[in-house]
Amino acid sequence: MAKKEDPEELAFRKRVRDAIQAGGKSGEMAKKTGIPVGTLNKYVALTSTPSGVNAIKIAKALNLTVEQLADGDMQSTASQSLHTEDMVSVRFQDLRVSAGPGLTVIDERNAEMIGLSRRILNELGLSPLQTLIMMVDGDSMSPTITDGAVIFVDRNERQLREGKVYVLSLAGDLVVKRIQLDFDGGVTLLSDADGPAFPPRKIDPVDVEHVNVVGRVVCAMSPV
Repeated sequence: MAKKEDPEELAFRKRVRDAIQAGGKSGEMAKKTGIPVGTLNKYVALTSTPSGVNAIKIAKALNLTVEQLADGDMQSTASQSLHTEDMVSVRFQDLRVSAGPGLTVIDERNAEMIGLSRRILNELGLSPLQTLIMMVDGDSMSPTITDGAVIFVDRNERQLREGKVYVLSLAGDLVVKRIQLDFDGGVTLLSDADGPAFPPRKIDPVDVEHVNVVGRVVCAMSPV
């Protein structure tokens, strides 16, 4: 028996299709977003749901916030601008931070600026200038943070706290892990997923000072 279509997912696919068509042909949107034409054609045909990063790129190309694309509150034409008091710019790092062994950090100065609803950031208690949005690769933090999730990272919170989830730079690698503060002054990095494939990673007290804390993960948006 065929799988029943989720009405909310179908509605989102239709909004994405309408947004792509408002931006011109798939070839034109491919140039604006960097998304392959074949992938865009699947979105237009309603056979595929955009990942979080592609939804961000499509919204950015049309001068929309991600919330407008998700909620269907889009302007009547793609050329109309948002009211500046309703939108703030935040950094988006087009790099998948690893929930596994780690990925190489790229220069944060190369991050894109994207528009997000000021209300959403206020509800999360985030400052626009200190917010970094990233993607997650791997399932070691599942079910809390799933593979392909979009995470909101608070750069203001760099003091490690027991039980919280952080993005860390370790010897040039980016990882997202839950923190355990050890009695000896060291730190243990924990995965939320169970199993021998995701063992704890101990950082000795003498090495803790070499850990670069990118920020605390405040919110994770998982793909459908």
